[in-house]
Amino acid sequence: MKKTYSLFKSLVLSMILFLSQASYAQQAANNPPLPQGIKTGIFSQTVIYNGDTGSVNYYVPPTYNPAKKYKLIVYIGVINASNLITSFVTSLHLDTIASSPYYLNAIIVNPVLPTSIAPPTDTNKVGLAMHNAMSTYNIDPNYVYINGLSWAGRYTIWYGLVNWKRFRAIYAVTPDFELFDFGAPDGPTYSYANGKYIPMIIRVGSDENSNLLTDGTDDAINYRTFEPRLYRRFVDSNAIVSFAPEYSRVHEMPQPEMQFMGFNMLDKLASSYANNDAGISAVSTPAEECTSSFSPLLTIQNKGVGTLVSAKINYQVDGGSLHSVTWSGNMLRLQKDTVRLPLQSLTAGSHTIKAYTTLPNGVTDAVPANDTITVSFNTITKGHSINFTEGFEENTFPPPGWTLAGDGYFNWLRTDSNAFGWTAIPKLIGSNLFGGHTKSASAIYFDNVVGDNTGKKYAIRTPQYDFSTVSGPSLSYDYAYYQSGVATDTLAIYYSKDCGLTWSLLSKTEGTNLNTTNSLTGTINGILYPNYQTNSLWKTNTIDLSTIPGITGQPEVMFSFENISGHASLLYLDNISISGTTGIPVQKQESVSLEVYPNPTNGVCSININSSGKDNYLLEVKNMLGQLLYSEKLTDFSGIYTQQLDLKRYGSSVYFVSLKTQSNETVRKIIVN
Repeated sequence: MKKTYSLFKSLVLSMILFLSQASYAQQAANNPPLPQGIKTGIFSQTVIYNGDTGSVNYYVPPTYNPAKKYKLIVYIGVINASNLITSFVTSLHLDTIASSPYYLNAIIVNPVLPTSIAPPTDTNKVGLAMHNAMSTYNIDPNYVYINGLSWAGRYTIWYGLVNWKRFRAIYAVTPDFELFDFGAPDGPTYSYANGKYIPMIIRVGSDENSNLLTDGTDDAINYRTFEPRLYRRFVDSNAIVSFAPEYSRVHEMPQPEMQFMGFNMLDKLASSYANNDAGISAVSTPAEECTSSFSPLLTIQNKGVGTLVSAKINYQVDGGSLHSVTWSGNMLRLQKDTVRLPLQSLTAGSHTIKAYTTLPNGVTDAVPANDTITVSFNTITKGHSINFTEGFEENTFPPPGWTLAGDGYFNWLRTDSNAFGWTAIPKLIGSNLFGGHTKSASAIYFDNVVGDNTGKKYAIRTPQYDFSTVSGPSLSYDYAYYQSGVATDTLAIYYSKDCGLTWSLLSKTEGTNLNTTNSLTGTINGILYPNYQTNSLWKTNTIDLSTIPGITGQPEVMFSFENISGHASLLYLDNISISGTTGIPVQKQESVSLEVYPNPTNGVCSININSSGKDNYLLEVKNMLGQLLYSEKLTDFSGIYTQQLDLKRYGSSVYFVSLKTQSNETVRKIIVN
């Protein structure tokens, strides 16, 4: 019965869409275009729709020039029927910045839909408004966007995905998703699969209603539950989607500069609308490469509108010899694929890799300007010097050399963050100036309340640091947290001395043990927002690293601060510091040596162990992903031991040979050409 209903519902939706398209010409015939070039500014047009009289609002730049092409924004908004123009002006801030650069190159058309609307009804009026605007003004058909607020944000996503070929991008603001958007009989059916063909932003305000609901009849808990949940569903469908919180905002349009910064971002992600247009959209390299060789992972994208079946990928490292590989497949508009390049040998220092495409489908690329990407990165043979404090005040996040890693789609952010840039300005959350410790503008935080990340782990990781000549080292950090319910979040800190291949636990604190305050002071709806102007809601923790086996005397040690989500609260970090006395060589009593040769090798290598005292040893070989390839135990062993291995069958790459005892570990890196 359920399958029968679903099939019937799909047929009904398809029929409604078909009838909407079929009657479009009839509706347009009853509504001739506006007199071209006559009206600018803000005005309203009366249209006849299915026999009823309705309104469409317009904004046309006062400096409109018919010789220039303009963008078109189809804005679906919450409109007060008693004063349509006033609501339109207020929603888009047209009353204060109509002459600003953000609006000079865009015409806005606002088909007024009833506030009770839910997809998929009333689609003709949107198409009719687009037709009238494009018939009257000089609009570039490749730059048409759909934008909606609140319930109309849901409508924007639904209509934009169904009609994705009509639009350059979808921009939904506080879409007010509700329980029935997730499968109830009266909910819309979103075309999730179409999300990979058109870029989309879901922008939300952080101060949305935070009351949990038990049914689908009321407003949903948007920012922290349903909107992230729908975002994840789009991500799982390989959609080109961004989830963009804007702090200190509620159920309202963004500030104009943020609104149009979003459109600029969508422009960069959108199709070029040309045939035979490919490009490299990403090069995967660590922020700081630990090894003397790496194998880059490129992302090739069909940036045009036709099907892409082949392309040539060209690449250079440090401006050296030009190499190329051939890609073949089948990608529609904006679809992506990955290509792993051969192993590249590197020296310590700064490097660049440049990659670009040529000959899409065997012909000249239609838009060469979007073919190329250049990425900079560093390789190191020894860690950075210690005695530093990272306060997260830089203009970029994560800071240079730091990396983010996580199980899902959310991660650590700065307290002064927005979705498209970083500014050193404390945000106003309620009555709090939301910032960092010691009256700094910035800290970092993880929001465990957004969506439900229960059990998932999200880490921010430091670069490598040199402890080979350090005595008395310590790690300290400031943190803030308040748990008011029964759910439990955890902060775990790890260290690695093999470039993140393996991690050892330093400390772990969870639940109310993380609390830096025992009252509701500084909280809004039970969530802590530490005040920029006071330190009373923060605590400092210091870990003595000199007592940790495997850190003192090591030249390459990195640290990981990991949030393990329990869907409870927000966790903040600031002023991560490593200190100690440098320049004093640390004496290490080594009774065993480990040699691996030849290095590099064509595949066959010899592993030589020389132990002057009896001990239990574990010999392991792992690849760069940490996968175990070989393991052997040497029990109560002393003397010389040699083992020959053939790593060629695992492919050209970097491998790690480790020799472990109960109290120590020695790691050697080997390159297989």
